[in-house]
Amino acid sequence: MDTAARSVGHRSVFTFSRAFRRARGQAPGQYRHSTRRHSRNRHRQSGHQPSIGGRGSSTRLVASHCSTAVM
Repeated sequence: MDTAARSVGHRSVFTFSRAFRRARGQAPGQYRHSTRRHSRNRHRQSGHQPSIGGRGSSTRLVASHCSTAVM
């Protein structure tokens, strides 16, 4: 998450996490897990298999959703 924090202008994970929680109403990890569950359910309904992303993909997801809300 350090990469996500720095990519949107935060110097520490703590300030990023606090800002994300204020903007989204949940911690970054909770958001990441909820979007993964939603994505898996959507793919099951459509019959497509979700691509397997590494940790970096979830970090980009969290950072992209935080950058507009925080700055």
